[in-house]
Amino acid sequence: MKKNKISRARKRTLNQPDEFVTVSSKILKFVAERKVAVGSILGIIAAVGIIIAVTCFFLNRAENKAFAMLDNAVMKYKASLNDKGTAEALKDVNEDFQHILDKYSQRRGGKLTGVVFANICFDAGEFDRSISLYEKAMENFADQPAIKNLVLNGLGYAHEAENEYETAAGYFEMIASASNPVMKSDAFFNLGRLYGLTGDMDKSRAAYEKIISDYPKSIYIDLVREKIER
Repeated sequence: MKKNKISRARKRTLNQPDEFVTVSSKILKFVAERKVAVGSILGIIAAVGIIIAVTCFFLNRAENKAFAMLDNAVMKYKASLNDKGTAEALKDVNEDFQHILDKYSQRRGGKLTGVVFANICFDAGEFDRSISLYEKAMENFADQPAIKNLVLNGLGYAHEAENEYETAAGYFEMIASASNPVMKSDAFFNLGRLYGLTGDMDKSRAAYEKIISDYPKSIYIDLVREKIER
């Protein structure tokens, strides 16, 4: 009897990584394919941060359920998006995401749901709601620099969409001044754009020059050089 009990325990332990890989790979695929504000490259980076965060918490039963519900909600959204577009897809999954947020707000899966749902709300043009979700996520992931940068990035884009350029620039400045390297070159590029929009051409140029000096392999490098040479 003792041997069988140990064997079953080991079997459960060995099965859990497979479940994690299944869910995390689906989330990775979703983020990479979605055309959200952060773009596909940033989405992939975000997905990597998400998977790292998930690894530490996935063995808990409640976490398993929260992540399973998130996976289902994401897949439902993706299917609806293909047929109906962003606004209607948001309506279709609103209750699904809200249920996770209400029931698992203190779980890692619930907290991550807030980040994913903020992106979905942004994509549907509900910028105020997106900002509210991102602000909550800032509290939830204050000790996770990679995900925090993702959230700051989302806040920057959301405030820019509301024509609040100075506020948006403030969030990108937080990424640019942080020690974590995730999305820093993107932040400098966005700062260059936003300072240009507000008429502060010196700061705009300085942000672009930072990319040239510190991030020569950035995906923005050719575009930045073109802007600098004008």
